[in-house]
Amino acid sequence: MDRRLYPMIYKRKSFHIFRDPKTKQEYREICSITEEELTEIREEWEHCTPLVPGIRTAMRIAANEETTCTRSQEYVLLFYSEERPNALANIGYMAEQMDLFLASRNIGALWFALNKAKMPDHDGLKYVIMIAIGKAPRNRFRRDMFKAARKPVSEIWQGEAIDGVTDIVRFAPSACNSQPWIVKNDGHVLDVYRYRSPKKKGVMPEEGLVQWNHVDIGIFLCFLELCLAHEEFRFERELYEDVTDAEENRIARYRYEKREPMDLAALDGRTVRIVMDDGNVFEGECEYNSPAFTEQLCGYEEESLSIDHWIFQKPDIVSAEEINKKTGLLWMGRPVHRMKLRPEPFDAIFYGRKCWELRLYDEKRSALKPGDMIRFEQTDDDLEIQYVRILEIRTYPSFADLYRDIPLTECGYTEETAKTASPKDMEAYYTPEQQEQYGVCAIRIETLC
Repeated sequence: MDRRLYPMIYKRKSFHIFRDPKTKQEYREICSITEEELTEIREEWEHCTPLVPGIRTAMRIAANEETTCTRSQEYVLLFYSEERPNALANIGYMAEQMDLFLASRNIGALWFALNKAKMPDHDGLKYVIMIAIGKAPRNRFRRDMFKAARKPVSEIWQGEAIDGVTDIVRFAPSACNSQPWIVKNDGHVLDVYRYRSPKKKGVMPEEGLVQWNHVDIGIFLCFLELCLAHEEFRFERELYEDVTDAEENRIARYRYEKREPMDLAALDGRTVRIVMDDGNVFEGECEYNSPAFTEQLCGYEEESLSIDHWIFQKPDIVSAEEINKKTGLLWMGRPVHRMKLRPEPFDAIFYGRKCWELRLYDEKRSALKPGDMIRFEQTDDDLEIQYVRILEIRTYPSFADLYRDIPLTECGYTEETAKTASPKDMEAYYTPEQQEQYGVCAIRIETLC
């Protein structure tokens, strides 16, 4: 999950109406969401981390007329999901990431469950819930989160409190502020329960509140994981199916431990091995980056290390240690292969229009293996770098054979240029004699960064 969302926990608020409480002027008369921001919202959804990988979901930006929400908002975000165990919690977990992202763009948000009209399905997925959105003046966002009405810690947390976690997670939003969660901490394990209160809350019928509390639990887990990561805890989550109507339903178990302190500054200029929390291992000569410099690079005010063009932020590092050897950048113990690319194919890979790289199968390319990493450098600007992973390598006697086998629109050609494409196009790079001597290859790749 994107850790840049953490500070937005303190800023976000529920905009129950999108107008000034004193003058009654609607915010959209003062400021409004731009087309660029709408595009950003769509792109951000594509990068949201799911709670349950594999559940199909969708988000759609809709006009106000499609719903019965009348809070002077500009648009509504409609969220959809296939019906699977924990699907509602999954939507809550993902949509809360959107809620926090919107706050970072000074776009107010309101979770809205009381839509009176039945919403149609979308792309075979069931409608779940909506968030009303609208641009808002910066001073209308939360300035002191601790003034918000929430249950005391004693009602939502049992066992030892965790500084920076226990006192923050209780501010997760929930339907009618019902806060349907209890955390039990035994010192190494957090058990999270969905708590079903026998009391009616607000205007929402009890059966409706129970349904939305499934969504609320996903929101809470989003807050919990952001807080644990920010406080430098490593954790493993085990998720349980939320299927009973008992008063307490265990939803998740987190095994957690504090990360060991690391002196990253002491590794500046050393050759190091870095193990990341996603299992990736990198080796090479590194540079230390201060929190202020890392924030300029990535938007995170964290210490970091750099190897080549890779930046490793402290909360993502499991271990970093000096090694007694000189080496270029290694990834998972393998060398990173370097290749030059002209601007047009470089951009085609960057924007996902090209997933096959065509090369001579000479000594350099014969050393490539599936799973290796390639560093592409743009010929006109050596600061333009992108890394890809090799998925597959196919070899051919000639480009004529290759062109008959690989879809040319996946090799950098457009639909239009593919009509006149010829194997002779590759003679601009390799002579017929070179092709006959070495053969040729097609390298299927996926972009890493």
